[in-house]
Amino acid sequence: MDLPPENRYTCAYDDGWAALKWAFLPEGADRDHPACNPFGPYGKKLKGIKFPKSLAVVAGLDLVQDWQLSYAGGLEKYGQKVKLLYLKQATIGFYLLPNNDHFHTVMDEISRV
Repeated sequence: MDLPPENRYTCAYDDGWAALKWAFLPEGADRDHPACNPFGPYGKKLKGIKFPKSLAVVAGLDLVQDWQLSYAGGLEKYGQKVKLLYLKQATIGFYLLPNNDHFHTVMDEISRV
């Protein structure tokens, strides 16, 4: 049985989701909790709820891009306005480094709003 460390945020990010989920979800919660799976079985339905228009930016080389694409698709499914910006050759965290074209593509898109 794995127990969380005394300090809530000491585990390394490379320990994987199983090692990190306790830090963000209520005791006993799983990946269907609405905090990490808003379109799962316990998520709130967004149909008819006023939701701000959204920009979903997905890096094509990000290992969790399927979750990001699913989130954008879920917003669209419930009639929310979402623009998907899929950057095929971008890596995770590209938006932190202003020395690449992907960074500027996102900043240009944000400035149009």
